[in-house]
Amino acid sequence: MMKDEITLILQKIMNSVLETNQIPETWKEASIILIPKENQDEKQIQNYRPISLLNIDYKIFSSILANRLKSTLSNWINADQAGFLPGRQIKDNTRIILNIIEHIQNTKLKKGALLLLDAEKAFDQLNWNFIIELLKNLRYGGKFINGIQAIYTEQRAKIKINGDMTEMFPLQRGVRQGCPLSPLLFIFAIEILARKLRQDDDLIGIKVKNQKYKIKLFADDIILMSEDPQKEFPKMICLVNQFGSVAGLSINLRKTKILATKLSNKEKEELSQEIGIEIALQAKYLGINITMNNKDLYKNNYEKTWNKIKNDLKKWMNLDISLLGRIATIKMNILPRLCFLFQNIPIDIKEKEFTNWNAELTKFIWRGKKPRIKMKNLQDTKQRGGLALPNLKLYREAAILIWLREWIHLDNQSLITLEGDSLKFGLHAYLIYGKVAEDSNFNKHPIRKTLMNTWNKYKKFFYRKLPQWTSIQEAFKQSGNSKGNKRWPTYAEILKKTQDNLQLKSLIEINQQGYNMNWFEYAQIHQQYQKDVHTGFEEEKTDLDKILQSRNKQLSKLYSLLLKLHTEDEYIKECMVKWAKNIGRSISIDEWEYLWRVKIKIFRSYSLLENFYKMFYQAYMTPVKLAKIQPQLKNTCWKCKQATGSFFHMWWTCKKAKNFWIKIHKTTEKILKLKIPMHPEIFLLGITDTSLLKPHDKLFTLMTTAARIVYARAWKLEETPEMEEWIVKVTEVAEMDILTGYLQSKDPSEFRKVWDPFKRFLEGKTISTWGFQI
Repeated sequence: MMKDEITLILQKIMNSVLETNQIPETWKEASIILIPKENQDEKQIQNYRPISLLNIDYKIFSSILANRLKSTLSNWINADQAGFLPGRQIKDNTRIILNIIEHIQNTKLKKGALLLLDAEKAFDQLNWNFIIELLKNLRYGGKFINGIQAIYTEQRAKIKINGDMTEMFPLQRGVRQGCPLSPLLFIFAIEILARKLRQDDDLIGIKVKNQKYKIKLFADDIILMSEDPQKEFPKMICLVNQFGSVAGLSINLRKTKILATKLSNKEKEELSQEIGIEIALQAKYLGINITMNNKDLYKNNYEKTWNKIKNDLKKWMNLDISLLGRIATIKMNILPRLCFLFQNIPIDIKEKEFTNWNAELTKFIWRGKKPRIKMKNLQDTKQRGGLALPNLKLYREAAILIWLREWIHLDNQSLITLEGDSLKFGLHAYLIYGKVAEDSNFNKHPIRKTLMNTWNKYKKFFYRKLPQWTSIQEAFKQSGNSKGNKRWPTYAEILKKTQDNLQLKSLIEINQQGYNMNWFEYAQIHQQYQKDVHTGFEEEKTDLDKILQSRNKQLSKLYSLLLKLHTEDEYIKECMVKWAKNIGRSISIDEWEYLWRVKIKIFRSYSLLENFYKMFYQAYMTPVKLAKIQPQLKNTCWKCKQATGSFFHMWWTCKKAKNFWIKIHKTTEKILKLKIPMHPEIFLLGITDTSLLKPHDKLFTLMTTAARIVYARAWKLEETPEMEEWIVKVTEVAEMDILTGYLQSKDPSEFRKVWDPFKRFLEGKTISTWGFQI
């Protein structure tokens, strides 16, 4: 009810802003927090990023305006701008830049240079009037302009310095970092500069066939490029300054850098003196260290990143972090750093590097001790009994396969021209028809080579027949899209379904779809079709096709697909066979899957979950295992001192262990008022009768897990835990379960159904349970 009332009030206020061009006073105010920039001198004020903390109502309003603006910008802003718009990513720009560098290096006599502009306080200096006039010029709606104008007419701010707030002071320019509108308004404004540079016919930039490459942007990260930098860079700088004088953009020449190749030392010196910009050997662009030779990419990026990771792993080695906590650390801290490189620099990485990386991760996970669970099992999905440890090699391969999307769909001519430069055939000839061996130029390009090697590794898993996205004309560089066609015709468009198979359409049918194909071109297609029909055509989209088409969570989906291929031989795990031998019966796949996919969700803490995994994989260190490592040690049970101390004996068949579980069995039956079979898989693994009511099943699973945890605490002791210790542990589990439920706004009655039997059991007990409440 309150939600509806607040919504109506906010709606009224926001509509009033759009009508009257006036915002509430609190919307004009901001508290600015200064965040130091990475690896910069913190004594210099320019090395801090001002983040504005804004009124929540205002942020809701500005988010609405931002969503409306975003829906129009994707069509208006050129693909050269890769920031803050749906479907655009950093890798769109880094990919072009790396290809440009490769093109210059492999083209005889062609000079080349990149100009990496450092925009000084770009967001903070944007001219408000420029934004408003631009919106009016492009005929945005009056109410929308009113909303923007209301925001950018009067603003105030105060800054937090050393814990104290300054007095309020007025702002007269800039877009606030922390406002949802700010990045969109900035790229909206700077697109005018990008258009000015693109439309200047005197500026060539770097020309490859019929494509010109002059500028790439990610918000305020701007890179200009030219094959004649002495002539073009001064003019480009002039255009940037002209734009800046109107829009409020200024360039910090001290931090701006030029990367150049094939220029003499004299030419470099003259260029640097003329425009006042340093010519460097290396620069950082969108988090990637680049030089004018792509051979340096591994050393300057992967090697540096891994060295930092290695140092972090050493620092964290002896911290009190659980097994699952260590895996979570790798997923949340290590993986993002490497995935950034995998997604932006798809170059060859030697197998030994992955071996070394995995060795370091293994050392961290097991604190330098011998691993107790196979790496492949650690990496398997939780739905298959794994612990979801990231497989770095598969993440890299998934990222590489995503790069192949443009080769498959052929919808980015700017990129296709660059990556297809110097080739005899079209890209589909290499993907589908195996023409790499016939073209010595193909593998000279390191990115092309890496993409093709990964494709060849997985092609047979994704396609048993020819994919329908295959384009014969593109593959063999026929004249198909040089005659005004917007795209190359694919098999999906030129085949038709008959009763028996897929047949080639007639020339008339193809041209009715908007193509302008002549009889000779059709004859060429027909000739190749006659060969391809023997291989056959995929009639449905494959998993890879669906993933590359969606653009939604591509990396995680493709990684899951590769992981399934990688671990399919581990579905029946060694430990599952051991358990079957231990208990004297086969545990069905359905029972295991119910554990992995349903039961596992009961556990709300890592300590409970970790116990489950250690039991499943029989990962506890037993006398038998220790005796194999250190032959001088006895392999007899630590409790009974008689039998061989195997895993199953230590947990179940030892007399003392058996007595412990008999007590647990009787007490759980008393609590639940149910008859429960005394079977090891029930108490050690949680494989219960599916006819149990859900609340009873959950309570029994948590009580037996608590029993295993207190038993494990006395693992090397002769005596087993007392029942009081178990009851206290169950109480802790109950309190945590209930508290977690409250935090997740779950219905309290759910927890009463689960924990009421245990609460009734506690009544009259003298055991201290720290005020257990339900």
